[in-house]
Amino acid sequence: MLKNIEVFYFPETVKDAVRLLNRHAPHAAVIAGGTLITKSPNLSTRVLVDIRGIDMDYVKVQAGRLRIGARTSFQSLADSKLLQKWAGGALSRAAAAVTTHLIRNAGTIGGDVARALPYNDMPPVLMALDAEAVIVDGKKTRTLPVEEMVRGHMWRIVGRRALLTEFRLPSETRKRACAIARFARSASDWEAMVHAVASMEKSRGICRNARIVLGAVTRHAQRFPQAEAVLEGKPYSESLAAEAAQAVFDGLTPVSRASAEYRREVASVLVRRAIREVWNENETQQ
Repeated sequence: MLKNIEVFYFPETVKDAVRLLNRHAPHAAVIAGGTLITKSPNLSTRVLVDIRGIDMDYVKVQAGRLRIGARTSFQSLADSKLLQKWAGGALSRAAAAVTTHLIRNAGTIGGDVARALPYNDMPPVLMALDAEAVIVDGKKTRTLPVEEMVRGHMWRIVGRRALLTEFRLPSETRKRACAIARFARSASDWEAMVHAVASMEKSRGICRNARIVLGAVTRHAQRFPQAEAVLEGKPYSESLAAEAAQAVFDGLTPVSRASAEYRREVASVLVRRAIREVWNENETQQ
């Protein structure tokens, strides 16, 4: 465990943290909750930049948008009264489901996204709610969709040369219904086999702004626009949910851990279940 570490730094500002990362690159890394870096250390890492002294632990609304600091722990997300009311409490529920109480107190939302392993819980929910990530790299501050961050090249430099500081959710997602369906060997198992998230708005009995996201079955969390298009602009029915689930089945190429056919089948079942749940949630909000 981290036997190669020679220096610890404790910056108090984002600017200082990014400066230290770049000064010692490629041998520096960020540490916050430490749940991943202590479990799977990179042997080339000799310098750790501890960001626990930087003010990035918050959940608040500003100018109508939801802002979540990257250092906010899973337990803080689960306990947040604001998150319990935003998008049907989806982010709060997802955080509360993260493995053990010990990990929930240590692990952070930023770390869960910055090191977006296939089975991590937060990326699919953030993507279903159109969340953006704010990243500071020393030269500029950029804001990009979480989907782009986890599937593009940014995850390679975040925590090494750049710092993920916060997430922002648009104001219109406050009233969006969102459902999560998760399949794992046990309720406390961190490594889900399939993780399906569906979100949508209901307007006069019609589905609007549907989002279908899967985690744990592909290398990174993935949206399924073809399934979303099936739902968009139509009234809900069981046959429509089944058609959207079939679109996911047809478009999914799973990674290993169980057979591809098995995971496609489970994914389609969970998508159908999540769509049904999110529609029923919309019904209760009318």
